[in-house]
Amino acid sequence: MSIRPRARQCVFAAFGFTACAVVAVAVVPRGWTSFCLAIMVRVSVLLLAAAGLTHTRPAHLRPWWVLFAGVGVGALGDTFTELPVLTRVPQFVPAAALVAQLAAFVLVIASAVLFSRARRGPSDRPLPLDVPIVATALVVVLLQFVETPDGQLTVSSLARAWPLSLLVGMIGTVIVAVRLAVVEPVRKQVSLLLLLAGAITAFASTLHLAVTRPGELAGAPIDVAGWLAGALLGAAAAWHPSASLLTERGRPRAVGLLTARHAATSLTLLAIPATLVISAVRHQPVHPWRTAATSLILLALIAGQTALASRAEHAARGDLAHRAVHDSLTGLGNRALLDDALSALHDDSRHAGQSMAVFFLDLVNFKRINDSLGHTAGDHLLMSVADRLRSQLRDGDVLARFGGDEFVVAAPLGLDAGPDAATALAKRILTTFASPFDVQGHALTIRAAVGATVSPPDDSRDVAGLLRDADTAMYSAKRQADGYALFNPAQHRQVARALAVEVELRRAFANGEIVLHYQPVVPLTANGRPGYEALVRWNHPQRGLVSPGEFLPVVAAAGLDDLLAHRTLTLAAAQLAAWSALPDPPYVTVNLSGAQLRTPGIVDLVTSLLTTHHLEPDRLVIEVTEDSLIDDEGASAQTLRALATAGVRLAIDDFGTGYSCLAYLSKLPVHLLKVDRAFVAELGTGGSGEAVIAAIVDIARAFQLSTVAEGVETAEQLHAVRALGCDSVQGYLLGRPAAPTETITSHTASAALASHLSRAGQDDTATTRGAATVNTHG
Repeated sequence: MSIRPRARQCVFAAFGFTACAVVAVAVVPRGWTSFCLAIMVRVSVLLLAAAGLTHTRPAHLRPWWVLFAGVGVGALGDTFTELPVLTRVPQFVPAAALVAQLAAFVLVIASAVLFSRARRGPSDRPLPLDVPIVATALVVVLLQFVETPDGQLTVSSLARAWPLSLLVGMIGTVIVAVRLAVVEPVRKQVSLLLLLAGAITAFASTLHLAVTRPGELAGAPIDVAGWLAGALLGAAAAWHPSASLLTERGRPRAVGLLTARHAATSLTLLAIPATLVISAVRHQPVHPWRTAATSLILLALIAGQTALASRAEHAARGDLAHRAVHDSLTGLGNRALLDDALSALHDDSRHAGQSMAVFFLDLVNFKRINDSLGHTAGDHLLMSVADRLRSQLRDGDVLARFGGDEFVVAAPLGLDAGPDAATALAKRILTTFASPFDVQGHALTIRAAVGATVSPPDDSRDVAGLLRDADTAMYSAKRQADGYALFNPAQHRQVARALAVEVELRRAFANGEIVLHYQPVVPLTANGRPGYEALVRWNHPQRGLVSPGEFLPVVAAAGLDDLLAHRTLTLAAAQLAAWSALPDPPYVTVNLSGAQLRTPGIVDLVTSLLTTHHLEPDRLVIEVTEDSLIDDEGASAQTLRALATAGVRLAIDDFGTGYSCLAYLSKLPVHLLKVDRAFVAELGTGGSGEAVIAAIVDIARAFQLSTVAEGVETAEQLHAVRALGCDSVQGYLLGRPAAPTETITSHTASAALASHLSRAGQDDTATTRGAATVNTHG
């Protein structure tokens, strides 16, 4: 949960003023001024702590409230220790101060126990009677030191026992603080803040023991300031962002530790003979009724603890067994439970003579959620998905989290049911993703891909085979518009072929087999900027040039977009540098997909290439499709704006085939619209191509953008797009894609054609001087 900058400044100021007041308490001589400053600090600490807990909203608030209740009670005790010095009324104050201080230590220790309980599961939480048993034994022993030789309790004896009580409380506080921060590490900064607070408090208590005279409670201002500083650090811990994670579930412990801890607390029965030994040594009278009552209380507590330990050990074993077969995040079955449940369902379906279906579900582009909003948001989304999937299942269906963002559903289909029933169930599963998920205040819409396989009663496949085939169908579903695919054997061959291509592609990137070919872009006006479009090719050592339509889908599916973006940008920049010696150096347009725009460091790569090759930034144009902007407007727009800030220009490819939303034309630094070849192909056929191109040209002029007509293959198409007002054209008529060494010939041919059109009575058709476009999609 974020905090506004102005509110953050107020919080820092409050902590700063309170820290200054703590310093003032340490240096101001004892008196009403230091007394009032100390009270102000104590109130400020409690208010800051309460505000911090309201801000961070920890999942378990009780440990925090108990901790600061101890701070508040301790502050009350500190106030009582100062009153005798200021008011000269010492009669009732020492007893009240002693009780308050001891209660503060008990509350602080109890808060540490509660922190520990919150971090553990039912399998290894401390038994609830641990603290009462130990506290009873300590009180019994301490009473022997507090009593006078004749066995009486007086105010003066309580005051003399104060150092001992303070020492015991201090040791207990340090032990639980170290246990929480070191023995059971949370690995969060908040635990270190609390440990530091405990260390400063212990140091102040030690200093208090050193400077306090026997029979007195009030110490020096410096030790009071130490206690206040420790409390202030506790308030700072409540404000730290990791405070909400302090009570997160830790690793389970072995069940046997419960029994060991129970045996250790049972040793407190030795407190009874210890009191008898102390009485004999100090020549104090023995209190038989008190000794008997204390013994009965300890025996009753330990007996109750024995019963609780038995129940806790039984629950611990059950909890460990549950964790072994369930996912800790979603509560669904894990792969171990899935194997058993699928095997049972498979056997039951065979015996009943009915079919069953296995569905493999994957969240498309789930990684984007983790990358943009963080893994905590991703975890919340997975939990929400699990809840929705549960709501769609019937009794007898199996649901498990397979791993990551993958889920598996298995369901019996009935006696006469088959693929149609499986498809109907898959559609019902997909409807759970129709509405957005509310995750930490964000309305997230995510798409799922579901692959299914149907197993008839006579199916020879085992559980592993069913999962494999459903997984294969899921990868096919990612390429379907509705996100669903039913397995067929041909998909195995497709997957095998895709894997082989992926292996070869990785080798191709390493060996420099990915190359660029350039196609000219010819301006139709005298002052127009000429260019080339560069197309990515795979120069296979055995097969020769491989069409981008064959390997680009594998690049996207295999997550090689970053390698392709790096390769094409690097080649384009090097070619631009080579063309810099031409009389009119060309510019380059690099076509990046949405995935490539999200590649980490893409902006740094572009700026580095421009600097290394000493290129003018406006000679590079990043070309994107409309769909990539619509699918991921936020991330793509951020990258494009950063590139525009560096001087790089932006082109929209295939304009008119997507959503054609005018909003991004005004929001993004667009310079160029490219008319899709499908509209050019309709020219002269009576179709709507002419009207669409005219509309695109009007839009471009309204936004002061340039236009390029793609796919011009005939002279008639060239004349038509020129008449409609397009600024530039490209297509086979003006030149085919060629390697960089062949582009000069293509350039000369295009120039000759432009000159011929001009001599035939057309207005100025500029000669082609190189603008190069890198199209990573072919």
